[in-house]
Parts: sequence; structure tokens; C-alpha cells
Amino acid sequence: MKPVIISIIFISIGLFWPIMGEAKGEELYENYYLYLGNYPQDREITMSEQIQGVTHDDTCWFFTQRETLWKIPVWYDLNRECRCDEEPISCVQMSDIEELSGYNHFGDLSYYKYGSEGYLFVPVEGSNPSIIAVFAVSDWHFVGKEYVDDRQQNHASWCSVTDSDNPNWLYLYSCAWEDVGSLQRYLIHLPSLADDTLIMNYDEDIVLFDESWNLYEMDYVQGGCFSPGGRYLYTSNGNCQDDCDCGIHVFEKTTSGFQLVRSSEQDNYPFKYEYHPSWTCGEEPEGLTIWDLSDGRAPNISGQFHAIMFSDEVDQDDMYFKHYTNTILVDPYNAGGNEYGTPDEPFATVSGAYNYAWNGSRINIKAGTYPESLTFSKRLQLFGTNGTATIVNAGRVSLTNSGTINIYTDGVIKIY
Repeated sequence: MKPVIISIIFISIGLFWPIMGEAKGEELYENYYLYLGNYPQDREITMSEQIQGVTHDDTCWFFTQRETLWKIPVWYDLNRECRCDEEPISCVQMSDIEELSGYNHFGDLSYYKYGSEGYLFVPVEGSNPSIIAVFAVSDWHFVGKEYVDDRQQNHASWCSVTDSDNPNWLYLYSCAWEDVGSLQRYLIHLPSLADDTLIMNYDEDIVLFDESWNLYEMDYVQGGCFSPGGRYLYTSNGNCQDDCDCGIHVFEKTTSGFQLVRSSEQDNYPFKYEYHPSWTCGEEPEGLTIWDLSDGRAPNISGQFHAIMFSDEVDQDDMYFKHYTNTILVDPYNAGGNEYGTPDEPFATVSGAYNYAWNGSRINIKAGTYPESLTFSKRLQLFGTNGTATIVNAGRVSLTNSGTINIYTDGVIKIY
């Protein structure tokens, strides 16, 4: 990437601020690596027992346990006890669905709205072969099921959907459990869903690569979801007993396959994902989803990327719900201490945030004066809040509220 040097620029900003990235075909800022914390944390409730997956629509969470599918409003405090028979929560039990007889395991699920109806695509295991089941969200009715391809070795621990080039068809991705070097992609016929018919056809295998374009494999894949623009695939893998190259992995969609661009670390910021397997069965990564909750409507939850971990206990499993953002905060009045770019520990300088940033992140620069020079060679989005932020040394860059600078892969700067 060509470096871009900002020297003398004064910016008159309009009122445009893309929250989750730009329109398709342009750069997307959807790399959610900055760890914000857990909520709930180490919590034992009815839903935490063998919790498996998570997704959402515009107003509700959807969680899976091994044999229960939950719907919980976003405004409900997830740290509270929740029960299937109490409003505003509702559930579906696998045992109540005749078509799922013989199965015993819901996996990490995915949501898609088509027309006026929302649909849940749920992987189901416990009998061979595994299946993808579909439910209509409005009244929980069962739409249909289809078997996964033999390449998945009779496993379906997760699935995730994203748009295809044809508006009548939807891509669905899933994979095997161990020795995963490729993902299986299926085509879902969308108009048939309205007739309570699931038509799902195997399409092709999509190969995984590491950062150096070598073939890449994962074990114990538990969850997966796509970023809103479809450019990035987030996966979780690991089980409660075995150490492996486990945690969260982020892949970028390319014409050749999915290339690994980032992996979480056990103890280190920004992409911290701490979990501890043990021979007696300890903690285990599970499902994940992307939902922008920076507006405060979810009690004690913020950020855009959300990942489940549970601790396998004898009497009751403990739930950890980890949250991440792509936005690094800068506040010139942060007097010292730790600087991680989080609301409680922002960076005091733009250069500090920039050095910490990654391709696809955003830097929120609070009002104030920053006497520093900057050279940009990463794909970033910069924006100002709470007044005017001025970066001044030999030249000057000023960002008012809702002002945005997008720095593109090829070094181009776009100013809004």
C-alpha cells in the first residue's frame, strides 16, 4: 500500500457519517478487533447451560442451546435470569419439532430477512447426516430442512448466510468439525421459503489460506458470521479439553478463497479472547454475531462484534459474552495510565491510536488540539466528535462533528 502523507489540509465537513462502512464496491471498515470486555461474565442462568450460538434481527437476540432456540429482546438485560415461559422471552424446543426427531444439537445459527419475513437458518446435529433447519421468526413455524454435503463429515456446528449475486438465491456457508481446510457453500432459493419449502443445493468448496497464502486448516470449528458488507468472515474454534490454534479467526473474502487476516490472542490487546481448556473439560468458544450496539439499547453491551464462551461446569455452565469494536477512541484529556483505545482507557494522541490501529479500523478523535504530524499507510476511517478536533503541526487537519476521512487500500483519501 502506498503511504499517504497529510500536510496542509483544512476540511469543511458536511453531515455524513457512515456507521458500519460504505456501500458495496467501496472500502469497508468492518474489522472488529478491539476487545471491550465481557457481559454477562461468569454467569449461571438457565440459558447458559450448553449455550451454542447467537444471531439477531433488528430488535432481538436469538440464542441456541443444545436443544432449545431462544428469542430475547435486545433491551432485556442478559445478566438476568430468563425463562422460556415468561414474557417477553419465547423459545422453541427441539423435542416439539417432529421433523427434528433423532437430532439433539442446535449449533451456531444465522438470520436473514426476505420480504416481510425473517428466517433463522439453524445447523442441527445428532443424527447422520446433519441438517440445516429453517424457522420463520414471526410465529416460530418450521419451514423445512435439508441435509449437508458429505464433505462436512456429517457435522454442522455452525452456518452463516450472505448475499449472492442473484437476488433469488442466498449463499449459506458451513463446514466440518476437524481438519477444516475449506468451507462448504450452498445456495438457498429465497422465493421458496415463502411457500414453506427449503431448497438448498451444494455449490462449491471454498479454500482457506493463511496470511502468506499457504493452505490453512482449523479444528473444532464452533461458529461463524459475515461482516455486514460480506467482505470478512469471523470464525470461532476450540473445545473445552484440547489446546489448539483456537479462539477467533478473521478471513477476508478473495477471488481465490478466504485468506486469514487476523487471529485473537489469549492475553493481549487489542484482539483479546481469553479461554482455558482443561482435561476435565473447561472453557469453550461458541457462536458469534455482528450487530452494532453502540447506541446503548442493549444494557451494558456495546460494540459491533459479540462472541460467546461458556465454562463447562458439573452443575451449571457459566456464560461469558465477549464484545469487540472497530473504533479506537482518542481523547486529548486522558491524563495517563493505560491506553487501549477503549471508552475507559482512550489514547491521548492520534499517532498513538494510529500505531495501534489495523487495516479496516476507525479512529474516533474527540474535540481538542493535537500538536502532531501523521503519515498514513493503513486503510482507516477517521472522524471527529464532541466539537472540532484539530491536528496541527506544519499544517492542519480539522474534523468537526460527523466529519469523516476515509483512507483507501490504494492510498486514496476520500473526505466527507
